[in-house]
Amino acid sequence: MTQPAPQAPGPPPGDHDARPELAALVDTLRASGQPATLTAEGRHGWVPNARGELLRVPLECTDLPARGDLREVLAQPGTYLCSYMRFPAAEAPRNCFDYVCRDRDYSVEQLSKNGRRDVRRGLRCFEVRTCTVEEMSAQGFGAYADTEVRHDHTPPPREEFDRFLDAARGIDFYEFWGAWREGGLAAWIRVLKADDWAFITHASSRRDALRDCPNNAVVYEATRRFLGEEDRSVVSYGISSIQATDNIYSLHRFKLRMGFQAEPRCRQFVVRPWLRPLFRWRVSSWLWDRAVALRPGSAAVHKAAGLARLLSGRATDPLAWASESE
Repeated sequence: MTQPAPQAPGPPPGDHDARPELAALVDTLRASGQPATLTAEGRHGWVPNARGELLRVPLECTDLPARGDLREVLAQPGTYLCSYMRFPAAEAPRNCFDYVCRDRDYSVEQLSKNGRRDVRRGLRCFEVRTCTVEEMSAQGFGAYADTEVRHDHTPPPREEFDRFLDAARGIDFYEFWGAWREGGLAAWIRVLKADDWAFITHASSRRDALRDCPNNAVVYEATRRFLGEEDRSVVSYGISSIQATDNIYSLHRFKLRMGFQAEPRCRQFVVRPWLRPLFRWRVSSWLWDRAVALRPGSAAVHKAAGLARLLSGRATDPLAWASESE
């Protein structure tokens, strides 16, 4: 499959103005005890992503952060690294895709033949709607656990899912969407929304429901709402993994089939100084690979190994999987 040629993104609407909802999001996260910070000019925020990591949002911002901002980010409690997106350049080669949709007329008719088929099947089989945290707590764990197992990770404990939900509880900027059938939750997504953007941060589905395309239904209906009814300028379906896992290309194809564009980016990571030898030294990277062999089901070890391969320079072409699978 041919990848779209890199295009320099224009500044997001109002990029030179402060974003009031982003500031409120950061304040709300901090009030709930979570690390978060806002840049001095108020255009960018840093919010929790993976455990111990803050990610800059909106993802469409690609300018270089100030050193003072990075120091402030890494000073947040419980934060060991941060990451941000840049447009690819000689000093910042592409290493990931940002999956985005900006089509205000987003509709099922504009999808590929297979995309239309799967979305229509999903919408016939499921009711798609927003979900409360309480509904997620009662019905969402099965999809969460099944998805982790499909990614070759060890089945997660219930407590991990409860912590995931607690991080969104009482924070209006998070929204859950689910595909329901006969009182059961087959698939769901978590979305972070502020100002004129929406970011699908997590997606899970039950294995026994996949043949009826609940993922397609819930992603389609939420994206259509965000772009068409809420008039948002962009929906992001996340960033491709720094781990070259077996299912990375199938997920890539799914997002393209759902009408998202794979825009090449350079995701840059900044690690606390005392941790850098664990990830920047090549010998450390080899040791992380050894740890993966010893604990193949650990998602955290896989992520650490992927980060070490990237920061040590061993991952010379992090997007090779995309061209090899064309």
